[in-house]
Amino acid sequence: MQRYRHIRAALVLCLLGISLAALVVAGDRARAASHAAGPVAQQVTVSPAVVSYGESVEITVEGLPPRYPLPAGAVTLAGLRLPVPGYFGTTGERPESDELGNLTFTTYPPTDTPLGSQSLAIAIAPLYFASTVLEFPGAPLSLSPTSAVPNQTVLLNGTGFTPASAGGGLGPQKVHQITGRGESVITLNGDALRTPYVNYPIDLDKDGGLLTTVVIPATQATALAGILELRSTDSGGRAGSIELTIPSPTVAFHPAAGYPSETVRIRGSGLQASNPSLSFENTVNIEYRYVVNQGTPSQYYVAKPLGQATVDGSGAFDAEFTVPQEARIPSSNFVAILPRQGEPSTATHTVPGPSVTAIPGAAFNNQAVRITVKGLPHNYTLPAGAMTLSGVRMPLPGYFGVPGGRPKTDSSGKATFESLVPAPVPVGVQQLQLQLPAGEQVTNTLEVLIATLSVTPQAAVPGQTVVVSSSDLSPAAAGAPGPLGNHQINGVSLSLVTLQGRRIGSPHVTYPIDLEVDGVISFPLVVPMDDLTIGGDELAIRVADTGGRKGMGRLTIKRPTLTIRSGSGTRGSLAEVVGEGFVATAGPDSSPHRIDIDYAGARVAAAVTDTQGSFEATFRVPSATAAGSTNSVTARLRHVYMDASMEARATHVVPAPSVTVHPESGPPGAKLTVTGRGFRGFTQVLPTIDDVHQPQSTGIYTDINGSFNVSMVVPEAFPSGPSSLSVQVDRTKVSFLFEVTEN
Repeated sequence: MQRYRHIRAALVLCLLGISLAALVVAGDRARAASHAAGPVAQQVTVSPAVVSYGESVEITVEGLPPRYPLPAGAVTLAGLRLPVPGYFGTTGERPESDELGNLTFTTYPPTDTPLGSQSLAIAIAPLYFASTVLEFPGAPLSLSPTSAVPNQTVLLNGTGFTPASAGGGLGPQKVHQITGRGESVITLNGDALRTPYVNYPIDLDKDGGLLTTVVIPATQATALAGILELRSTDSGGRAGSIELTIPSPTVAFHPAAGYPSETVRIRGSGLQASNPSLSFENTVNIEYRYVVNQGTPSQYYVAKPLGQATVDGSGAFDAEFTVPQEARIPSSNFVAILPRQGEPSTATHTVPGPSVTAIPGAAFNNQAVRITVKGLPHNYTLPAGAMTLSGVRMPLPGYFGVPGGRPKTDSSGKATFESLVPAPVPVGVQQLQLQLPAGEQVTNTLEVLIATLSVTPQAAVPGQTVVVSSSDLSPAAAGAPGPLGNHQINGVSLSLVTLQGRRIGSPHVTYPIDLEVDGVISFPLVVPMDDLTIGGDELAIRVADTGGRKGMGRLTIKRPTLTIRSGSGTRGSLAEVVGEGFVATAGPDSSPHRIDIDYAGARVAAAVTDTQGSFEATFRVPSATAAGSTNSVTARLRHVYMDASMEARATHVVPAPSVTVHPESGPPGAKLTVTGRGFRGFTQVLPTIDDVHQPQSTGIYTDINGSFNVSMVVPEAFPSGPSSLSVQVDRTKVSFLFEVTEN
């Protein structure tokens, strides 16, 4: 018997293709390697880490003994044996580790591999064990929509199922199917779906594509919101899965809160759907449950039916209802949704307290706004002083000559009327207040706008005329002071033009300033000449008309500047200066504004500004200015206004002494001109060539500005080549080379 067992073991090993001698040799190698190199890390890796049907995976094994053949049953995926090359008809060479104990081979997951994250293991007991994770998602599926309610029909689309080329298909042209028998079904959360939710058999296309509709059944699993697995398995054993979201029921109101007798739209979703294929229509009864004795120990709710709505194929409904008159102001109530099939639900509906709103929410003084009050007693007439804005009473129709009927609430406690933003209300966000009958107050906000003033030009100088304009001031109205019923800026009381808060009057602006009938205005303004404007800054121009509207703009006061067109020049040379940003001379009939120009503290010129505050002037650089100096040029307004001066500065350079000769070369007998600048005035000039004084150049002196011109002749006896030409003025000697050329 013992001998029989040995023979049977040998036969098994031979069938596996491994001889007893090979195992002995491999075992000896393993023991030798272990003694020689010590333990080696055992590791298995896969590439790619995600595969599906028909896709190959490359497996790398590390830490085997050197030259060790991988046994056929050593590789498993989710407990299923993976085919190994060279065994049982699998193509390829049998994997064997290299000298380092590593090997790599390629295989395919079997069709019956479970979906999801699976363990891939290499197990050779007791020699080796290593594992890793391989993702096996199966055939890709998509769902439209991805979220659905019970009884709703969804579209299931998939690829990568068993193609007809795999053989064994029982459908038309040998395509595979989802048969509805055995494992070949569609399941939801593990439960197989049957008719009428799925119509079997479902034919795949020849490439393994799936396209079908599925009705989501009403079950315990789909009655609750959550995520469920929808799985499909075909007749070839391939499967795919996808997540389906079951949404929670929701109810929304528009508007979110409403008063008694107001119409509210209600929208619900997440209910069991109506579905003609199931011959089922779901409806909901809607109830309003208003509170009685709110906030007391005896509080309770009274239900009032509102009507019925039909649920559509996606589990949604849309309806309108009227808030019952019995609902109190304010109160918190419930709307009950009672479906024919499915669980009932409730949503809180709020009846708010009294409110007041103005449209538009931003307006100018004296502009009409539409006021709406809600939540007041039924058929209540608002008294004259019920509405204020920033503490100022708003005019109500029917009182004190304001045309129209007195505001009165309807059966829902609502009233709408027009009023004007009072003229005295300041600009900005102001409190709109409604006085309630019981003495309480309800508030909101209304922004009082300010008109934008355009100033042209936006930057100007004192004395210059600018044009101020706007299109948003008060339009014509009955009782307005203008000749055509138009409003004005009349210079009286608060109807003024101001600059940085300071009143502007004649001669800078002429009152009254008439607005056009549509509220457009355009008028000239002469920029005042005072301590605000002399220094140069950005100033605010404000206006207020007789209708109470205000406007504001910005005026930039230019700062004076001075520019010298040539930044350097010798003594006695002419210099041109340009000034800008000074006080403007208004015109030929006005007094001129004079500018004094100083050079290094000495007055050298004067000028008169034009209507833009600019001037040009020419002066001669003083002869007493030191050569090689940098000097300050100042332009200053001759008259000082309120201890505020106006001046600008620039820099001018007088260069150091210099000598030039022309031409710079020539033959014996050639005439030369030597020019000098920047020397001391009235000083003798002594020119020499090669230190030889030139007698024809005696009696030469610099002029008052230290300049000179000397004519010289190159002596006939001078040889060709460079010669030294020098000029001595007082104690200053300047030398340079002159090239003597041949005749």
